[in-house]
Amino acid sequence: MKNSFVYYLIFSFVLIVLSLFVYVFSLNEIKRLRREKDILLDKLSQKHNLLEAKMVEVQKLSSEDRIVKLAKERFGLVRSNKTFEKLYVNNEHLEQIIIIVNSRYEK
Repeated sequence: MKNSFVYYLIFSFVLIVLSLFVYVFSLNEIKRLRREKDILLDKLSQKHNLLEAKMVEVQKLSSEDRIVKLAKERFGLVRSNKTFEKLYVNNEHLEQIIIIVNSRYEK
């Protein structure tokens, strides 16, 4: 009976030690994953900010005022004050136009 108690005590001790080991390992892994998550979120935020900055730059470069100014200064183009004619086409005419354009420029 005394032997049985000692084995039970040793088994319990080993089980507790293993449980603590698993617990500590899990805590360390959770901390590591949280740090990695924070780092990745920071990188994502930086990339998002860079993307927004590039979008602002594209908007600046593609603004109508800038393009008109460059066209006047570099190429001597003048903007027309009159409105352009509007052409209305239905789908059937559009398909015919596509066929004609493709036949002329695909040679």
